[in-house]
Amino acid sequence: MTQQSKPFEIRHQYVKDVSFENYCFWTWADEAPDVDIKIDNAIHKINDDHFNISLQIKINATVQEKTAFILDVLYENIVFVNQEVPDHEKQVLLCIHAPTLLFPFARQLIADITMHGGIPPIVLAPVDFASAFMESQEEKNSQPSGLIH
Repeated sequence: MTQQSKPFEIRHQYVKDVSFENYCFWTWADEAPDVDIKIDNAIHKINDDHFNISLQIKINATVQEKTAFILDVLYENIVFVNQEVPDHEKQVLLCIHAPTLLFPFARQLIADITMHGGIPPIVLAPVDFASAFMESQEEKNSQPSGLIH
């Protein structure tokens, strides 16, 4: 099988941006923080067969309404999708498979950063990108056409 006949391949994977702010750890060491985690992914077309997949994970932790720490990770990959792949399959590869393959690396990075920040490592639970994709498709299909949301 030649390189171009593969239906899907990760070409590059990298940390695009990381920000970690650790505020006054010693003031909340005896109390577990309230942790808010937001995960978002985006797809950007580079050309007809290459796409940039972004996975952004934002974590905000507070104790007694004070910020304990903030962690923002933007992890990306460049994927190749053969132009012969039908559009519905391409959408599944880009919206489900690519972020699913990317997530464990971002998850490990978050665990390492928090551990090296002097706090117990944040180990994120696996994310079901398939369910999230199906839910977004249902929302898209349930919106009345002709309206901008």
